[in-house]
Amino acid sequence: MAGVARGFASRLRKARTDRSLSEKQLADMVGTHVMQISRYERGEVLPAFEMALTLAEVLHISADVLLLGREEAKSQTIPAINDLRLYERFLEAEKLERQDRQAIILLIDRVITHRSVEAQIDKHRRA
Repeated sequence: MAGVARGFASRLRKARTDRSLSEKQLADMVGTHVMQISRYERGEVLPAFEMALTLAEVLHISADVLLLGREEAKSQTIPAINDLRLYERFLEAEKLERQDRQAIILLIDRVITHRSVEAQIDKHRRA
């Protein structure tokens, strides 16, 4: 079991540092304490399954890569966002504090809702 924890620890640390995240930033993103991230990265404990999946999702790697060290297919690493500027902004936004990320999400939700309402109004005007 110690070997599994050490492997997980090194993969987690590498994935976090590859994304220029501090332990605190990662902890905030997944909703845990920074000391818990530190324990994971030192190989002292393994996360619960749900936390491991959340860590993989937040770090944009597959659970197979994080948990088992399996190589990820190239097609899985291509971002799903076609607008490169938008994708770059999302990557930068992920590094922000949780409060700022929530504000960005609210702003995006507001714009999408506003456009949806406008579309409905236009639809009724044409009818």
